[in-house]
Order: sequence, then C-alpha cells, then structure tokens
Amino acid sequence: MVYSSNLVVAVGLAEDELFSPRKATVWATNTSTCLCKLPFSSKVEAIKLNKSRLIACVKDGMHIYDMKTLKFIHSLAISNPLVRFALSPATENCYLVYSDNVERGIVTVYDAQNLIIKQTIDAHKTPVFRLSVNIKGSLLATCSCKGTMIRVFSLPKGEKLYTFKRGMQVAQIYSLAFSVSSVYLTLSSNSGTIHIFKLSNSKENSAEYKFLLDL
Repeated sequence: MVYSSNLVVAVGLAEDELFSPRKATVWATNTSTCLCKLPFSSKVEAIKLNKSRLIACVKDGMHIYDMKTLKFIHSLAISNPLVRFALSPATENCYLVYSDNVERGIVTVYDAQNLIIKQTIDAHKTPVFRLSVNIKGSLLATCSCKGTMIRVFSLPKGEKLYTFKRGMQVAQIYSLAFSVSSVYLTLSSNSGTIHIFKLSNSKENSAEYKFLLDL
C-alpha cells in the first residue's frame, strides 16, 4: 500500500480470475476497482513502492514503473532471483538498494528517479540478508546472512557511519527498520530478542537496548 493513499498493489498466490502470481494488480480501495494489471513472464517474488516508483522483482530482473502513469520505465538485470532489495520511502531521494551477489555482501545504490547507479558498497564479507532505508532516503542499514553485524551507511555516497554487534552466535534476522526520526534502528531475530540501537552523532555515544521475547 502507498502510505495513506487509496492504492494497493496485490499479487496472487495461485491462479484465479482476479489475481495471479504472475501479475501485479493495482487496486483503488476507495472505488473497489482495478486500475491496471501489470503482467510478467514469471512469478512476482516481491513488490516495493513509494509515491513515485513501483519496483517488481521477478526471476529475470527488477522492473521499474512510474506510479503516476503506471507505465513501464526500465528493467535491471539480476544474477540471483532471491535478490535482497529495499526502496527509499522518499521521492526526492528515490534510491533502490539491492544485493544479488551470492558470495559477498555487495550492495548497489540505484537512483530510481534518474535511472542511474550512484554507488556500490562492499557491506559484508558474506551475502546480505536484510536491507532497510530510512524515511528520508539518507541512511541504509544492512546485515549479512550471519546476522551478527549490523552496518549503517550514508546514501547515496555509501560512507560507513556505524557498525553494531548483535551477538556472537549466527541468527536469522526477521526485520530491520529505522524509527521515523532515524535516531533508532530496530531488529528482531530467531534468537528470541529485539535489539534497538541508538544512532548518535558521536560513535562513542551510540547505545544498544536489548529486549527478550517470550517465544
């Protein structure tokens, strides 16, 4: 769903009359009508959108659409159909960040507004598992498949600003998100804990708060 608007994009789990796993249906909830259906040659793996762009990830690449006209703009080829990606909520810093490298945590910063690559970041030694962009499109958080280290980079330059240690044991990160103010970064994992990291102007003053979950 595009924030507080009436637009919803839905992808079906199985073939039926209304929805298909190979189509993205743009639905207007205020009129209960289908605005358009975006067809693809293979199953839609994921959808990301903001007020300016819609990104559909399928087996052969990521396809970019204009949200105002719902017209196709551009495609990005990817080497891994299970690519990890995130789209900035901000339209003025409309960055698409993605990692399709299966050997190392390389992240590409792509300007989805002007359709150019801005930066390539060597974020981790192992493949990236989660990506998150703050609401202003100025910060990127990443974690690898090990889930032990969390790193925060500036956008679009890719300067490393913070490194947080979640723990020594390997964990699967379920979610990674900035607060609205971009002061805190929160993650949850299968270790049964929620970690909240405070982003401070002084790296020495950065703090971590950890909460146990009753799972």
